[in-house]
Amino acid sequence: MKLSVLLIGNGSNHHAEIEQALRAGGFEPDITVTDKLSPVAHLQNFELILSDNSAGDRLDRHPALQTVATLPQVVFELDRRGVFTYCNQYGLDLLGYTSEDLKAGVHVSTVIEEADRGRAVERVMSILQGDTPSSGAEYTVVRSDGSHFPVIIYSIPVIEEGVIVGMRGIVVDLSHIKGTQERLAASEERYRQLVETMGDGLISVGPGGGILFVNQAMATILGYEPEEVQGRDIHEFCISEDHHTLDAHLESRFSRGERSSYEITLLGRERTVPVLVTASPMRDCDDRIFASLAVVTDISRQRAANRQLLHIKTALDNASEAISIFDADLVPVYINPAFEELSGLSLEEFIEAGGPSACLAGEEDFEPVQRAVAEDGFFIGEFEGRHSSGRQFPVMGRIDAVHDPDGELTGFVAVITDITERREREERLRITNARLSLINRLHQRLTDGASVDEIIAAGADGILDVLGGHHAHVSIRQPGRGQQEVDELAIRYSNMPAELEARAFGAPLRDRDAVLPLHAGGVLARMYTTGEMTEIREDELGDVAEELQRWVQPGAPAGEVPITEALGVRYLCLMPLTDEGGTIGHITLSRAEDRPLTVAERELLSAVAQQMAMILNRARSEEQLARLNNYLQAIVNNVQAWFMVADGNDEVVIWNRAAERISGYSREQIKSANHLMRLLYPDEEARREAHQIIDAVLEGETSEPLETTITRADGAEARMTWHLQRVMIDGDAQGLVVLGHDVTRSHELQEQLQRVQRMDAVGTLAGGIAHDFNNVLTAIIGHADLLAMEADPESTIPWHAEQINKNAHRAARLTRQLLAFSRRQPAKPQLTSLSRLIDDMTEMLRRITPENIDLRLDLDPELGYTQIDPSQVEQVVMNLLINAREAMPDGGVLCVSTCNETLAEDELSELFDARPGDYVVIEVTDTGVGMAPEVETHIFEPFFTTRGGNGGTGLGLSTVYGIVRQNNGEITVHTESGEGSVFRVYLPRADSAHKTERGDDSEDRQALHGSETILLVEDADSLRELIRTILDSFGYRVLAASRGDEGLELARAHDGEIGLLVSDVVMPEMSGTDLADQLLEIMPAVQVLLISGYPSQRAITVGHTDERIHFLQKPFSAMELARMIRSILNGKG
Repeated sequence: MKLSVLLIGNGSNHHAEIEQALRAGGFEPDITVTDKLSPVAHLQNFELILSDNSAGDRLDRHPALQTVATLPQVVFELDRRGVFTYCNQYGLDLLGYTSEDLKAGVHVSTVIEEADRGRAVERVMSILQGDTPSSGAEYTVVRSDGSHFPVIIYSIPVIEEGVIVGMRGIVVDLSHIKGTQERLAASEERYRQLVETMGDGLISVGPGGGILFVNQAMATILGYEPEEVQGRDIHEFCISEDHHTLDAHLESRFSRGERSSYEITLLGRERTVPVLVTASPMRDCDDRIFASLAVVTDISRQRAANRQLLHIKTALDNASEAISIFDADLVPVYINPAFEELSGLSLEEFIEAGGPSACLAGEEDFEPVQRAVAEDGFFIGEFEGRHSSGRQFPVMGRIDAVHDPDGELTGFVAVITDITERREREERLRITNARLSLINRLHQRLTDGASVDEIIAAGADGILDVLGGHHAHVSIRQPGRGQQEVDELAIRYSNMPAELEARAFGAPLRDRDAVLPLHAGGVLARMYTTGEMTEIREDELGDVAEELQRWVQPGAPAGEVPITEALGVRYLCLMPLTDEGGTIGHITLSRAEDRPLTVAERELLSAVAQQMAMILNRARSEEQLARLNNYLQAIVNNVQAWFMVADGNDEVVIWNRAAERISGYSREQIKSANHLMRLLYPDEEARREAHQIIDAVLEGETSEPLETTITRADGAEARMTWHLQRVMIDGDAQGLVVLGHDVTRSHELQEQLQRVQRMDAVGTLAGGIAHDFNNVLTAIIGHADLLAMEADPESTIPWHAEQINKNAHRAARLTRQLLAFSRRQPAKPQLTSLSRLIDDMTEMLRRITPENIDLRLDLDPELGYTQIDPSQVEQVVMNLLINAREAMPDGGVLCVSTCNETLAEDELSELFDARPGDYVVIEVTDTGVGMAPEVETHIFEPFFTTRGGNGGTGLGLSTVYGIVRQNNGEITVHTESGEGSVFRVYLPRADSAHKTERGDDSEDRQALHGSETILLVEDADSLRELIRTILDSFGYRVLAASRGDEGLELARAHDGEIGLLVSDVVMPEMSGTDLADQLLEIMPAVQVLLISGYPSQRAITVGHTDERIHFLQKPFSAMELARMIRSILNGKG
């Protein structure tokens, strides 16, 4: 129950204590704090006014709180003895006491009825000991004059400076509620007596044929007591021959809702009874049929009475029911005095007026009567009767056809009963039940969490269903948003079609903001001012509707069709929705006829309006709270970091989407904070350490960001950085706020960087080894060449020199692989046969393939050529082979094949940038573990590896991809988990006619001779002397130096022209590229040949931007050096 409270003081002393006590008493307090008095008119907006001064004043000690005495609510205080210390004036008047009585001392037991006194005193003592009851207690209170009335008392202890000094409470008078319940019980008792005293049998049957209810008359027909019949199957009391008839009528009732009258024979305890059954469906509040209700007439007596009708005229004349007898042609032959009184007609007037139809409100009502009598021989039912004065009234009619012994129709007998009073009783009962049902439905909607608009619609629809209105609107008052001090009226519900509203008012009421001009003095303004129900009859509707139209659409001309006619309305009822603060809205109910509400209908509408107002206030408060909670939850959920809050009861109260995404656990899967710890830290030691950190934070220690490893729901681990902060309430730690960031990816990148750095270090070492080894190989190859050139061709020396050369070149291939590993291998595209090159790699490929893998080569001998650096091909094949090897830890088949392939337009779906044309293809197939789709999509990404920390750099396949794309090729992969993988490398096919073969060493050496001056700079003495010897043997003049600065000095001191600089790249103090730069500054025309076994990236690429600079990879033969120098000096290099 909501309670508006005014707290006078600074709000710091007892604010929380007061709020807690009120909530414990079953209230939802809305506390306003002020440090000074307010006008009385303002104070009347509060249901309870309390003081919060530092001295802990009681209710009767603060002059500002005298306003409590004016409240229509009993407010009291007791001291620790149970004696009244304060009671406001309303309470004194209600109990019949005076202030002097209280001063004299009145104990609480004095005002409690003796039967409740012990329970009341026990509750008072419990509260004085510190208990705060969660609900009120009901008692019977005794006034000073001895009269009694029921109440419910809500109370809390009064605490001053931490000590309970008494008890404070409020008293709610329940007299009106008890009275309503007693009246309802009396109404139900009258209805029960009516049913039990009916002359006919009354029986209610459920869908399955079970008997739900019988009255005493029905039980008497069967020869039983009611309790012996109820609960049994109706078929037990029906002869078997009539079961079909019974079932057919029950089926039509429950499936189609039809009413019917029929005759069957019932089996009584001692006899069979022919009866007339007149049955109707019974419907619940949702219009669903739940039972069949039938009036059962024992027609054995009726038949006898019909045969003796002429002999009992005297009895008929004295009958209280209106009885009439007709001949076979429906001409009245007899009416009793009761009929004359009921109809206002004599027999002659009845005949002249046309007979039976003269007593019916409408001639159409006579047709079903005639049809029933013609078909069934009787009619029993209700219809509208008419007095000769024109007055209409409800009647129950029973009309039977009369036959002679031969079965010929001789006439009809009608018994008519005025049921006006019964109808009124039924209507009152219906409305009472409907009111309770509707109020209960509204509360259920609120309990179920329905929105304000849904509750409004349910209330309005329910009113229309019960009262039979034409249209209904619900308007809610809200503060004005403009500069004028007028309130706004929002149409929150209307069952009127928008087209009809637009036709009547010029615009749909729900499509615009409506300003309620309270100052205008109109009907609506008066109703909102007085808070009283307003009825508008047909003759007043025109003015009210035009006022409403001017309000909705100011300045609009009146329509051609009057508003009342356009709306089809002849009556309006405006029922205000009021609460303690005044009128907060209203319900508009219209009817198509000028028929005002009855007293019972007004009571229903008023009660529903009161409940709707109360529910609306509560629902709007809860809706605002829910909106705030949703807003806060949305903020929390949109935080990309793990955010959770655990309270002091070990419950996780906030758990955002990021926490759910990172951990893999939904809020529903987490039973408690400790349960979450067990999920995230399955290892007991790790969990213990985490608990120690949390305990330290809860004890007040400052927590620095910390890292832990958690286990996700899918079993994977995640590295987290945590920030912890305890939640303090009233100086106590009441929970923990946890903010977490997933740094798993950051750690993985750091680990990958470390692996790459380690691989780079290994690569640098390999490159350094290759550099030194290339210098040695260059010397070996060079001296072997010189030895072969100077040896006698007939001797074995040339053969030995050739063997030395061949093995040196084999070693050179190994150094090229080292350089490829260190990524210092210069790219020298040339026309290459992939089949021949891979065939040359056979021995090396088999060395890196384990014995449990069957390596197969299928190389096309007719394979075309492609333009590519052979060393890059070796790198591609090696990486693909290693990748396939790692995919077969248990062995398998690994196949490397080549083929020619021509691609058409429709074959390029997987080769996104490829063009139609001829290609050479390298295919590497393995029977390994294959890859899942989520792995396949990342395999060519740098640093992506499936080997974790087991040595994979994640660069192998990305290097392959880069080389292939660099050479205008494409690469595809086909794989399935458990089915192996197929990699296909497509490289553009080149025309073999342009292939240039390497020159034979036996070519004309004389053509390679020259006389130019060459500056040679090489820090390795043996290699410098070898190159000098080779150059001397080809006729060149050589200036040799061991360092870059020495070479520059020789160049400056030389008088003649220097044609070429031949320099090692890697040298101490000054590199070959730096030497070339400085020499070109003083001799721009000089050509440069850089030689190295481990070149820098600049040495490899500098020739792309400066045509004077060239590069030759160590090791090289004497003829390769001679050809390169001659080509450069001839301008072809």
